Amino acid sequence: MTAPDIDYRIDQIDNGRVLVRLHELPREIRAKLRPVITRLTHELAARVRAGAPRGKTGRLRSRIHSFIDEESGPRRNFIRGRVRVLNSYSKNFAAAAGALEYGRRRRFEVRAHSVRRTSAFGRPTKPYTVQMPAHERRANIAAMRFLRGPAVAMQLKARAELRRVLADALAEAW
Repeated sequence: MTAPDIDYRIDQIDNGRVLVRLHELPREIRAKLRPVITRLTHELAARVRAGAPRGKTGRLRSRIHSFIDEESGPRRNFIRGRVRVLNSYSKNFAAAAGALEYGRRRRFEVRAHSVRRTSAFGRPTKPYTVQMPAHERRANIAAMRFLRGPAVAMQLKARAELRRVLADALAEAW
């Protein structure tokens, strides 16, 4: 019996991404890869939650979710595990997570501007215009890398496990 002609390689795309490229993805290999990718994705989500900043309410941690995407069709054939921070209707948690992940060291100045007021001390008044003075705003947020850090730390383990599963699947196909 001859070995099937399945060509694969495992690439590192950027910080934290591992990509297995297969010329074709047979059902047998897909069935063996899915539980490994699922387990690695859930482990990564747990590590990301553990590294997320501790807030008073824990809302950011509760918005961290893992997803397993799978598609098998003539044009797209893949299994993908992702860990993301989801938004809610009331707050943009993804933007907050991005600011905490990458940090921010920038100063910008808000120029003097006029503001139209319609109340004073909680009571309605005749509309009037007020000049607001210029002020300086500093957005200094240290980069926490709670999303990318665990992904980079797990990269070698993920590559080794995916390589092992693919080698076992190819050995069984002989």
